[in-house]
Amino acid sequence: MRKKETLESILVVMTFVIALYGNKILNTFVSHHFATTFLEISFTYLWWSLPTLLVLGVLYGFKNIFENLGLNKGFVTGLFFQL
Repeated sequence: MRKKETLESILVVMTFVIALYGNKILNTFVSHHFATTFLEISFTYLWWSLPTLLVLGVLYGFKNIFENLGLNKGFVTGLFFQL
């Protein structure tokens, strides 16, 4: 059991490193320029959300992603927590 927890921890740390430096590493190999600021910001946020969601799906199952993120309670509940 301890080995599984260690592997999961390593996977989470690697995901953080990829999310943090992935865009910069990709930019050294492929130069990408976007027409609008919105597309540039969206691309940057994708580097944070996609690897995180992928690892969350691998670790806990893709069917339970919304439940594990706490997004299964509905929009109104989320709105109240935001406020």
